[in-house]
Amino acid sequence: MRIILKMISVLGLLITWQSGLMAQDHTKMASDTIGYKILNVNELKWVDVPPGLPKGAMVAVLSGDPFKEGPFTIRLKFPKGYAVMPHWHPTAELITVIEGTVYMGTQETFDKQKAGKLETGGFAVLPSKSVHYAFCNDPAVIQIQGTGPFAISYNNKSDDPRNATIR
Repeated sequence: MRIILKMISVLGLLITWQSGLMAQDHTKMASDTIGYKILNVNELKWVDVPPGLPKGAMVAVLSGDPFKEGPFTIRLKFPKGYAVMPHWHPTAELITVIEGTVYMGTQETFDKQKAGKLETGGFAVLPSKSVHYAFCNDPAVIQIQGTGPFAISYNNKSDDPRNATIR
């Protein structure tokens, strides 16, 4: 009986979730992009990451504009040994590993031993304002979907690449 009640609860949640998705106004999403778009991996335009992320990684914008209001999708290409120290964002992130293996932790301080492993095809949901960090031992590519404007705040100001002194 308990299992049947749980199944009914889950079914009810799924129906409510699907109804909410169907009721959403998708006109905002369409206006935030150039419209219908198909991109193959060889058509992506990779550029250096913005100053809020450590140098060495590349970014490709698939849709939307991460620095404006509205939905966006980007890919980040990490070189071997890349790391982003503990930080948080004002909006949620949906992360999919496209290539390689990425490690992620949710502690206030960087600790490789406490990080979880996400392999190719792995997926993570990071709620808004949740502290996290990421690193890879070998090259990797992740895809991030979110709602802009994108912003990043580091737990430790000295970890913020924007605060690096030029030598």
